[in-house]
Amino acid sequence: MWLLWLAASVGVLHVRSPHYGAMVLVDRRPAGRVPLEPVELAAGLHLVEVRAGAATQWQRLVFVAPGSVVTVIARWETQPASPPASTPAKDEPPLYDLSGRAGLEAASLGDEIDLDATYGWRLEGARLLTRDVSGAVEVRGRGDVRGAPALPGGLTADVVDETLRLEEARLRYSASSWRVDGGRLFAIGPGVRAFALDGARLRGTVDSWRFEASGGWRDGPDNFDEGGWLAGVRTAWGEHLRADLWHAEVFHADVAGRLRLGHFTLRAEGRGVDTALAEAGGRVTWAVTDVNAWAAGRVRRGSEGPFEPPAPPLGWTRDIEGHEARAGGRWGPVDGALRLWSGDTRSASATVGWLGEDGPLTRSVRVDWQRVVGDPLLGARARGLADVAWRGTGWEAGGGFGATWMIAGGQTRWLPEGALEAELALVGALSIATRTVVAAVHPALHPDGGPLVYGGLEVRLR
Repeated sequence: MWLLWLAASVGVLHVRSPHYGAMVLVDRRPAGRVPLEPVELAAGLHLVEVRAGAATQWQRLVFVAPGSVVTVIARWETQPASPPASTPAKDEPPLYDLSGRAGLEAASLGDEIDLDATYGWRLEGARLLTRDVSGAVEVRGRGDVRGAPALPGGLTADVVDETLRLEEARLRYSASSWRVDGGRLFAIGPGVRAFALDGARLRGTVDSWRFEASGGWRDGPDNFDEGGWLAGVRTAWGEHLRADLWHAEVFHADVAGRLRLGHFTLRAEGRGVDTALAEAGGRVTWAVTDVNAWAAGRVRRGSEGPFEPPAPPLGWTRDIEGHEARAGGRWGPVDGALRLWSGDTRSASATVGWLGEDGPLTRSVRVDWQRVVGDPLLGARARGLADVAWRGTGWEAGGGFGATWMIAGGQTRWLPEGALEAELALVGALSIATRTVVAAVHPALHPDGGPLVYGGLEVRLR
């Protein structure tokens, strides 16, 4: 979930974590597993979660400024394995886990001010009817306290036409390595596109083979997707092969394969919509100890379906059709990447970063550069950012500052930015979190002028 986005710009998010294989979700949509490639996001506030198994182990609200590159470090204490539990008695009572959050989020740009109240809760239960039945219910909402839901120039709230949304309401029956879910489910389609599914899902595992079949009504993930009926099958063989086949208005096919040869890993993937290929690409990675290097390429055509995310407006370095080449690597705490794109626009971008961890103290510095040819708005930009975070017993605090040099709409500007955030444990599972961001906005992106100021205060129950 994000609060705000500037319609003319995007940013890049890096998620670093020592927990290899953990699933990363951005705004409740899976972005991939650790180690994760950089993710392009609309500028604004995003909810970043990292899950190990079925549990969310780490989450944070992250502000991505227009044209910025943001790095976050997700880590948590690994609990030692507990001894096997004894078989529960048939009359053992159900187990429940309740979490919730409520807060205020405010933003201003120029003369416009928007103030929203946010709230949500999630209840999970085990052994509901029998020891094999579990369930979950999650509700989230937003209410407008002051200001119109959309500000002039593209600053807009994430939720426009609904203030309360049922994210999930399911029952699950588990038997051996198979399970059946029914109700409103959190589902994932081709292209790692997430949505709510009102229907049923069957999942199972046999040795290294995994199988999943889903069917029902797909609820659109945003206000631009009306949803529709869906049926799909997903299958995978270990880490080597994955294939998906879906029908939602049109047929989708998604296939990926991976092969390890010593220190090298080869990966190829492709996606089709009906009879037209939408995307095909490959990646080669070489890794030894704390050093790795990779190269990747991708070809994308204009065939799109209901699972395809909308292209960034104004052709911000990514068109619907084109060719892409990327390369990068990591050496200890230093990482870097280069990206070339050729489509309706042509662009080149590079980024270099350093990440240092010393016990509870984390520091990072990142510099990135971009040049675009053929875009009606963006010409070039360069940005530097430094931040620091400190974690103690029951609290966490951090801050960052940076500046961007940008040519947009024929105008050159220096755009400073800064952010402060903190979270404090109160009593038991109750905590309070706050974040403040001030970022200058290029007049070509928002002609009303003035800095973007965001502030949020939230109470959490976990």
